[in-house]
Amino acid sequence: MKQKFIIKNIALTILIGMMLLPLAVLNAGDSITVRKQFKELKSQLTLNANSHITKNKAARLQLELVKTEPIPVIGANHPDAKDIPAGFEAGTTVKVSIKGQTSYHMVSTTMETIGNTRWAYMRAEHWISDDGTNWRRHKILFRPGSNPETGMWELTGSPFFFFDEKADRWFVYFNFMAYDRIRPWGTPTLLRRAGAKTKGLAGINGAFEYPGEIVAPSGVAHPTDAAASSISATLKAEGEK
Repeated sequence: MKQKFIIKNIALTILIGMMLLPLAVLNAGDSITVRKQFKELKSQLTLNANSHITKNKAARLQLELVKTEPIPVIGANHPDAKDIPAGFEAGTTVKVSIKGQTSYHMVSTTMETIGNTRWAYMRAEHWISDDGTNWRRHKILFRPGSNPETGMWELTGSPFFFFDEKADRWFVYFNFMAYDRIRPWGTPTLLRRAGAKTKGLAGINGAFEYPGEIVAPSGVAHPTDAAASSISATLKAEGEK
């Protein structure tokens, strides 16, 4: 990093020197003043660059591995995992403190079948742990199935929790897929979010309004496909300002 900065600094010095050279030629009598101004400008640019690097280093977040468990915290023999033989896929975990009581909340995609069909029977689940090691299923948030109104086969995947402080409400953001037949998950997908029915931090323990609302532009057809990764940073529902 230091070598790259030195190279950039040299290149910048050459560029400034080329810019100031005509001044030195046109004002030969003031060459001392020009050199002094150039030195001051170079010094100021160096200070600014060093300050920028220091700020970046200070703001950089780092993860530290504290420990690893020798066995899965949720294994195939877990009593709440008997009906998800293909296990878990994606999801996130948040640590939440409510009225002095801390717990871990995981939202994840689980698979009801094995083999190739596991990607066609994915559901969203909410699991809770008091210590991060011993887990229990809290709720099934969304099951795969045929929508009676549209006849489309609906799936969800890659969920994550997000607490919106402005709205004072938890949301689950997730990929949403709807197909004209039973078929495995595929891309692109539509990004949606489901809000907690109860406001406040404690709302994470309650029900969520699945299938939620569209975050990506709605398009002109159903189902709407959108590259979730391209708009996930906005974290806003359609029409929200």
